[in-house]
Amino acid sequence: MRIVEVISTLRIGGAENQVVQLLNGWNSSKFEKHLVTFEATKSHLSDAVSPDVTRHHIPLRRRGQISCILRMARLFRQIQPDIVQAHLFHTNLYTVLAAWLAGVPVIITTEHGKNLWKKPWHRWIERWIVSPLLTRRVAVSEDIRAIRVRGTEVPEEKILVIPPGVTIPDTASTYRETDTIKVGTIGRMVEAKDYPTLIRAFAFAIQSGVKAELTFLGDGPLRTSLEELSRKLQLSAVTHFPGFQANVAERLKDFDLVVFSSIREGIPVAMLEAMAAGVPVVATRVGGIPEVITDGVDGLLVEKGNPESLAKAIAHAAADPILRKTLGRQGRQRVASSYSQQAVCQHYENLFNELLAEKNADTQR
Repeated sequence: MRIVEVISTLRIGGAENQVVQLLNGWNSSKFEKHLVTFEATKSHLSDAVSPDVTRHHIPLRRRGQISCILRMARLFRQIQPDIVQAHLFHTNLYTVLAAWLAGVPVIITTEHGKNLWKKPWHRWIERWIVSPLLTRRVAVSEDIRAIRVRGTEVPEEKILVIPPGVTIPDTASTYRETDTIKVGTIGRMVEAKDYPTLIRAFAFAIQSGVKAELTFLGDGPLRTSLEELSRKLQLSAVTHFPGFQANVAERLKDFDLVVFSSIREGIPVAMLEAMAAGVPVVATRVGGIPEVITDGVDGLLVEKGNPESLAKAIAHAAADPILRKTLGRQGRQRVASSYSQQAVCQHYENLFNELLAEKNADTQR
């Protein structure tokens, strides 16, 4: 089966991570794998792509969208793929048009976020151009699928849910008996992550007697304001901002607890990685997170935007080492059973076989 994955860049992000997970996870004895990007950026994700993947770079310049679409269509005619799969709004649009022009049998787009930034004209494009030309859309969570259907961007029969997948480490993070717990959080420093609430919650937890340190793995436009808030709340000695970290899996071993304070999410890959490593997780009850975590079973859930509630959850986990150990173990089991790279790649392989069989049946009629 010949498949092409298309994404604008492999700099950093959950969608980019998923492209790498899929390309590396599919068996090369079954798949001829191609990757198309619009930006030839060198990054840890780019370096992680398996050598059995053939890479193609099609530059996308300002006001050069039509040229990009035509070049991509030409490339598709050369490769003659069975499946083309694209990720994220603009890439989806350009890829669907190119794949349709090239006569690709099965065209799939992937919905990674809520896309609340979309204007009415974006939704018009989705409904009247993208959706009619593609075969299926895949949402990474039930929450995102419902938003697309509710907004009438996608006919209900054309969209299904396949969650993101992560690599399951061979061994779980080592559990530590400690007086001062190390708390981590992972993600870009943007408004959706609501890190001010996390910092305020951490201040409440410290004031209640919790002995802890908080480390932010990531960078972004709000970093300076977050560091200033930390200083203002007199947390400088116990909060750390090391910036972007390429190897998050290694850094997870440093943490006794990982916290996600988002106000908007699909299913965060960083959360799945923490759970896969056996690190207990506290997260907000938003987006697709409750699809993964059952409160008190394989993680702790709190309401978004509520620093007092988040502080109580952090304090509860800090005070109960048995709870941390149990949540870490059961969180790892949860992700291994439903969100492993192997399981998600198999979901896609089943979908591809089903769609190609449907297409062949239609052709024979």
